[in-house]
Amino acid sequence: MITAGIGRCYRIPVYFGPQQYGPLFVFQKFLLTLLIRTCVKDIRVRNEKCLSLLGLQPSALTYDEVFSCGARYPLQRPSAQPTGEYLLLNCRSSNFWSDTGKEDLERFAEVVAHICETLPVPLKLVQMSDATFCDDTPIMTALKARLPSHDIQLIPYGHSDFDLIDVASKAVGVLSMSFHACILSMIGGIPAVPVTTGLYYDHKYVDFDKYSGLQETPVINLRTLAGVAKRREAASTVLSYFSRYDQDRASKRRSEAIGQVESWYSGIKTAHQASRVSS
Repeated sequence: MITAGIGRCYRIPVYFGPQQYGPLFVFQKFLLTLLIRTCVKDIRVRNEKCLSLLGLQPSALTYDEVFSCGARYPLQRPSAQPTGEYLLLNCRSSNFWSDTGKEDLERFAEVVAHICETLPVPLKLVQMSDATFCDDTPIMTALKARLPSHDIQLIPYGHSDFDLIDVASKAVGVLSMSFHACILSMIGGIPAVPVTTGLYYDHKYVDFDKYSGLQETPVINLRTLAGVAKRREAASTVLSYFSRYDQDRASKRRSEAIGQVESWYSGIKTAHQASRVSS
C-alpha cells in the first residue's frame, strides 16, 4: 500500500501481478479495492474468486506467478515418465488464518494410510515454510502413528525450489496443502492433488483444475471426511487421478500461461517506452 501510494505521488505506474488476494474481511476488501482504483494502473489475479471479490474484468484473470514464470522455470517436457519412487506430501499444521486442528491432521494421515494400502511406496514430507509462518512438522507424528513401519522422510525447510522440482520428478504424485508445492511438483512432471481445510484454503484452490489443463483435478477437503468410508473414497480419488494424469495437457496449459503473462509484461514495457517518448 505504501509503495502504491508513493508511486501515485511521483506519477510512477504501479502494477499488481498475479497473486491471491483473498479471502478478505470487509474492511480489508474496502482498502484494497480503494487502493486498486486510485493507485494501481493494472492488476492480475490468479483466482476466479479474487476476480469477483475485487470487481475486476475477466481479462485480469491469469495464472500463478510461479506457474507462468518461463524465465526461471523453462518449459521442459520430462524425457521419461516419473519413476514413482515415493509419494510426496505436505500438510500444514497451522497457518496465519487459523490453526489446523488435530482432527484435520488425523484425517490427512488416514487418507495417506489408505493410499499406501494400494500404493506401498515410501513417503517424503516436504516442509514449505518455517515455523514462524506455518509449522509443518507435527504431521510427522500423525503419519508415524498411522504408519509405524513405513519409511517416512522429512525434507526440511530451506531446500531450493529447484531441489523440490528434482525431488518431485521422481515421485508418483503429491498431496499437498501448499499451493506452490503443488505447482513446483507439476513443473517437475507429476500430478498434484491440493488439500483444503477452512476458508483460506477453500479460496486458494477454487479453480485449481485449470493448471492441469482441465483434467478434473480433485481437491481433498479434510473438513468433509467424517468417517472411514469418506477417507477411503478420498484415497481412491487421489489414486485414480494419479493414474490418469496427462503430463502433456499440463505442459500445454503451462505454455499458454507463460505466453499470457509475457504478453502482459510486454504490454507494460511498451506503454512505459511510449510514455517516455511522449514526455
